Amino acid sequence: MNEEGNPLGLNYTPTIGDAVQGIQDYGRTVINFWGGAVKAVPQALTSYRESIREESAKPSTFATSTSINPIKELGSLSEDYATSEAKTMESVASGLESVGVPTPLAGAAAGIAGAFLPGPTDVNLAMKGGSALLGLTIQNPKFLAPGVKQGIAEIPANVKARQMFDKSLARLDKRRSELDSMLESGEVVRGSSKFARLDKKIREERYGEMSSFYNNLDQDPPAFKKTADKNIDPTNEAVVLEQHHLAAKAQTQPFVEVMLEVGDADDLVALHEYSRMLGVVMGNSRLNMLDAPGPIHRAALAKTSKEKLGNIHSAFNAAGMEPNNKFVKNLLQDAKTSDDVMDVFSQYIQEYLIPQQKIGKKIVKQYFEDYRVNLTASQKVRFDELISKANKGGT
Repeated sequence: MNEEGNPLGLNYTPTIGDAVQGIQDYGRTVINFWGGAVKAVPQALTSYRESIREESAKPSTFATSTSINPIKELGSLSEDYATSEAKTMESVASGLESVGVPTPLAGAAAGIAGAFLPGPTDVNLAMKGGSALLGLTIQNPKFLAPGVKQGIAEIPANVKARQMFDKSLARLDKRRSELDSMLESGEVVRGSSKFARLDKKIREERYGEMSSFYNNLDQDPPAFKKTADKNIDPTNEAVVLEQHHLAAKAQTQPFVEVMLEVGDADDLVALHEYSRMLGVVMGNSRLNMLDAPGPIHRAALAKTSKEKLGNIHSAFNAAGMEPNNKFVKNLLQDAKTSDDVMDVFSQYIQEYLIPQQKIGKKIVKQYFEDYRVNLTASQKVRFDELISKANKGGT
């Protein structure tokens, strides 16, 4: 079997028939499963196998079982229970090794089995160089919005949101792969205008999709670039209002990305719920859209001195309040746990996102009010009608 047909990326051809093939096929749906208990990396499989052997050798007061409920707090994991689970995983690995399965593959199979054991072994026997997490890992209660608890990612609305999230990222990954292929074939040249256009589109769309989490589609559906959310500009009915992200995509994407690296699916939901609790909605959500006339949203469209000075992004830049994606990623470079991410996120919301929201809304509101003053009574009726249809970021 070549590497493409082997989900573990191992240079190994099965020789013991359907049993090993079944493990490989089953593993395809488990290994590297986003939001699951085990995320295996091939180079760590051998050391992972050894860690199972070592852990299972410890004396335990527990009988091997798969019926014990999972422990909710990572800090209170029981070494005894971890050892008993390790014995179950050891029996899987040693059994396969006895019929000729290489150690790395046996370790992977044990990891698959461990993913479905409800105790804390997936955490306590984390692969060296890999990642293994179980449920909500945020420890500081101040970062938990009301209703956030263990298993919240499995609520139907959140499962649907995760599926949308994964689907959108898979689509963007496919586009990136296609662009890479075009570079290799010479169809596109790095540094060309075509490459810059395609790269920017993928990158910026990924920022929006990565930070979007629609767990209440009825109240807060996707709105960015959606026809239903393209509203007429009351100051120029020949065009539509532009959609300004109150919480900038490039600024919020790193928090979601790093949380997925150090946390669990529950932590992803908790991140968004905490943000909403503070009045900040991320991504391409309708509640994150502030409809604004072009001249005060994009500096390139500003004509008068008032428009240039009052432009949303110009105002942010002048105040040093619009960090780029790289700046935010740098803030998170030392984040090792979900609490680390939340600590940086909490501070960032207070220092940047909330002030940005207030300034953006104030600029748009003032621009509309100044424009309305010079309208006739009948014009004001039409103007107010159009204003009522515009997205105002949930206000």
